[in-house]
Amino acid sequence: MILLLAVATMVGCFGYLAAEFFEQRVAGCLLKTFASAAFVALAAFAGAADTTFGQVLFAGFILSFVGDVLLLWHATFLAGLGSFLLGHVAFAAGAGTFLGKPGALAAAAPALTVGALLMAVVGTLAWRWLSPHLQGFMRRAVLAYLLTIATMVVLTIGAAAAGAPLLLPVGAILFAISDLAVARERFVAQTIRNKVWGLPFYYGAQVLIALSIEAASRG
Repeated sequence: MILLLAVATMVGCFGYLAAEFFEQRVAGCLLKTFASAAFVALAAFAGAADTTFGQVLFAGFILSFVGDVLLLWHATFLAGLGSFLLGHVAFAAGAGTFLGKPGALAAAAPALTVGALLMAVVGTLAWRWLSPHLQGFMRRAVLAYLLTIATMVVLTIGAAAAGAPLLLPVGAILFAISDLAVARERFVAQTIRNKVWGLPFYYGAQVLIALSIEAASRG
């Protein structure tokens, strides 16, 4: 079932891309919702209810699902942004369940330092790219979002050094990359090309993070 749901997620993703390309709005909404529901189900079947790590990540998947639905309409973009921000917080908190174990922070310190330096550079470059396209409240909102994404990636890298599955930081990094496509679509240039590369990264990220729940349970 886990493999089937992972495949279903990606099939829904590419189906949504096809619907967008052919401007089939209703089909696109249904396929995107299906793809997002599939990764929520994947997390559940991967054993999310069995551990604190899984439970916290599951909250992130629910928030991501809500964000996906809200981003289907331009008028609810800010609400979708907020939902995704909270989703990133949940994934960061999931990583924190590994870092909170005795001795974990000391073991993860080098990885956390490297991750923080990396994300400081990437975050600064992303801000310099986006900030000329932002005004007023949106500047503060996007800056907060970038800081949250960076924190999530850094903590997942540290968690991997503390024993979390490598799937977790890989998924988090793909998630962060996919957010750049959303930002480009919303603030820089609206084109189907943003979704062509952004959506596979996003749904692939969700699949990998969901699979990290099962991998963690296998120890």
